Amino acid sequence: MNFHGGNIYEYNEDILDFSSNINPFGVSKKLKDEIYKRMDEVARYPDINYKRLKDNVARYLSVRSDMVTVGNGAVDIIYRAVSSIPKDKVFIMAPAFSEYRKSAEMSGKEYFEISAFDFSKKDFDCDFFDRNIEDNSIIIVCNPNNPTGKAIEKERILKLLDSAKEKNSFVILDETFIEFTCDEDKYSMVSSCLYYDNLIVIRAVTKFFGIAGIRLGYGVCKNSDINFKIENNSKPWDVNTFAVICSDVVFWDNEYIEKTREWIDSERKFVYENISKIAGFEIYETNSNFFMIKTEVSSDIIQKKLLKHNILIRQPKGFTGLSNNFIRVAVKDRLSNEKLINALRSEFVG
Repeated sequence: MNFHGGNIYEYNEDILDFSSNINPFGVSKKLKDEIYKRMDEVARYPDINYKRLKDNVARYLSVRSDMVTVGNGAVDIIYRAVSSIPKDKVFIMAPAFSEYRKSAEMSGKEYFEISAFDFSKKDFDCDFFDRNIEDNSIIIVCNPNNPTGKAIEKERILKLLDSAKEKNSFVILDETFIEFTCDEDKYSMVSSCLYYDNLIVIRAVTKFFGIAGIRLGYGVCKNSDINFKIENNSKPWDVNTFAVICSDVVFWDNEYIEKTREWIDSERKFVYENISKIAGFEIYETNSNFFMIKTEVSSDIIQKKLLKHNILIRQPKGFTGLSNNFIRVAVKDRLSNEKLINALRSEFVG
């Protein structure tokens, strides 16, 4: 069973989707103009080796092009990485994205979801997680984490990475939401890929750049053997021409990037301050573009009441370690955020 946000198609077209955490600015004008200008390129196959696309990613992240693999979204890279790494067990830091365990199942590997989030401290216990990892395993960590929104500082990830090396284990680090932290130097491990051969960092353009439908993900790994296996574990032309064009534009669209950073900084504070004042809703601080909220009533009740306002939220289905008294809501534009807050107040206050 697939559990994801963004399943708006069974609702009316006016639904306000807080279940899917996509940049509300959507496709940038520069990208729209570039796609329109280069539309005729779809008449031919893209470069099967994706040299320019890999060069663009490498330049954006300041790594070597031979360290980059590309795919049809981050999930594609995750699945191929799990099946390509020669380990039989997978240890997942939970709560976590459901596709991690599905990737292990699809690869015929035993998996363990370790509930490492300390709800009282509102932080991950990395030492507890590390103690539960067996030797010769695959370790999957999402940073910032989905669904908690919590980011783990680079120093703690490095400690986990060093321990993994001692255990002959390989780390898959999903940084899909890292740009939303607005402080990649504090959290991102991309630069560490230059020094660790037991690490792959996976990202996508989906969330931050507001182009979920284009499906462009990429991985960075120093280990040439693993990269070779991931590349061989793909189908020809998995990445489409629009994704290649996208890579020529979005990484250098500084106006869009800066506007997004200003938006997330402002709206993240606005949503947190307002929902934290609503009795019965405990909102957790986030480093991403969504909030995890603990509720006194079940998520089913909240979903039903908010749908009367044409608002869709993310329920905890698919997230290990979360009861039905949790929801996740995206951070959107001010008008949409106000609609969510007012709907919660009207349904649950007084």
